Amino acid sequence: MTITIKNINLFVPDTEQAMSLYQRIFDANVIELSTAQEIKSGCFSIRESLFALADEQPDQSGKSPLLLNGTPFCIQLICDNAAKLVKKTLDAGCMLEMPLTIVPNKFKVANIQDPFGFVWSISEIYPLAD
Repeated sequence: MTITIKNINLFVPDTEQAMSLYQRIFDANVIELSTAQEIKSGCFSIRESLFALADEQPDQSGKSPLLLNGTPFCIQLICDNAAKLVKKTLDAGCMLEMPLTIVPNKFKVANIQDPFGFVWSISEIYPLAD
């Protein structure tokens, strides 16, 4: 049996606002944005990772983390400058959940929560020593 994760689906209060934020802070590439329907939806990528967005639909179990009072998981992003990306997210209105923490000889990591309730773990992995 082969199993593949195609994309991660995120329910948000407002798809257009979320798409705009992810473009600003993560340099997300918009693949599709549908705003003609009552329930807006879209798809974007951060590098090779795909994400789908849709307006929350509480009556159909499509609840955002804000309606659920939090989220039980975080989305890990690997970047080449964690401190710079964390600052960029905070300047855009995200909240710091875990300050930048250094794990010697391995990585730096910080957790932020975006205005839609999703937690993003921003990591910078150190190069392997020779």
